[in-house]
Amino acid sequence: MALDGECDIECASLVLHVPANVGIVVPTMQEMDNDNDPDAPPIALGNLNVDVARDVIRISENYDRLRTRQRTVAFRQPLRIVVEAAAVGQKIPVHYRLHGRNLRYPISGKLYIICSAR
Repeated sequence: MALDGECDIECASLVLHVPANVGIVVPTMQEMDNDNDPDAPPIALGNLNVDVARDVIRISENYDRLRTRQRTVAFRQPLRIVVEAAAVGQKIPVHYRLHGRNLRYPISGKLYIICSAR
């Protein structure tokens, strides 16, 4: 078992939960294009998965191994989040959960996207 960051996290997955219908949109691969060129192929999302449900947007990526005690890039491809006018003035919670085969329980927490009017 991983204790106090002593062991690498094996077969890991990072999952973000962003509320849907609050003015935050995460474009899927089919919705993105290069430089708004309709003839350009979609941008590859690598192993990044984006699932849009009625109440939540679920963003996840899997890793064979995550090294502990060193910096890690969460997503191999840039995560694009579109903030629409409906989100202005809101503090939107983003829940995260890191799973791993050798973790006793997932590491979880909450971040916020604060959308100010500028």
